[in-house]
Amino acid sequence: MPGYKHKKIAFALILILLFLHQAGVTAQRKYSFTEIDSLSYKAYLDSDWKKVLIYSKSGFSAGYDYYYLRMRAGLAQLNFKNGVKAADHFRKALNFNAKDALAEQYLYSSLILSGDQQEAHVLAAEILPENRKRLGIPDPKLIAGVFIEPGYMINTKADELTAYRPDAQYSALYLVPHYSYFSAGVNLEAGKRLAASVSVNLLNFNALQQYTTKNQVPAVF
Repeated sequence: MPGYKHKKIAFALILILLFLHQAGVTAQRKYSFTEIDSLSYKAYLDSDWKKVLIYSKSGFSAGYDYYYLRMRAGLAQLNFKNGVKAADHFRKALNFNAKDALAEQYLYSSLILSGDQQEAHVLAAEILPENRKRLGIPDPKLIAGVFIEPGYMINTKADELTAYRPDAQYSALYLVPHYSYFSAGVNLEAGKRLAASVSVNLLNFNALQQYTTKNQVPAVF
């Protein structure tokens, strides 16, 4: 029985080693340009974005870098909501085919997804007017938006602070128990790389000054 048990362990180890060897061979395999192009294209047609990323990564590692592979990789990242990575692929696609309307459209979408509004604004200004209209990208406007922000704040510890009596001959307290504010303005896009906000801000508050002498009633102003 002990010998049989040892044989089972040895057999299991052999299987594991064979599996690891096969996995290593698969991982180390280098695809040809034709294989990368056809496999990534088929995965793209099947909307199998995970495989698109696998084949495109293998292609880039092997030195195959071209417009269509970058577009497929970018679309895969876009479908996975990875705006930053998608934008990187579409920028490189535009290096191969400058002013390509499709690459510009996807780059714009990637920048919006990643929250990079500033670069998206710059890109929109560089896109040809006819392409911008066809892609649904809004024309640049001097006034990009307006904003209004009112508010009211209360110091919840105001009573506690005014009631405090420090162990000193003399003390002074300056306190703002509450205040209100109002802000209104416009966001301007004066140029391709120039943006500004102009606003009016109003602040209204009451301030309290309290002077305390030891063993005396506080003087409040």
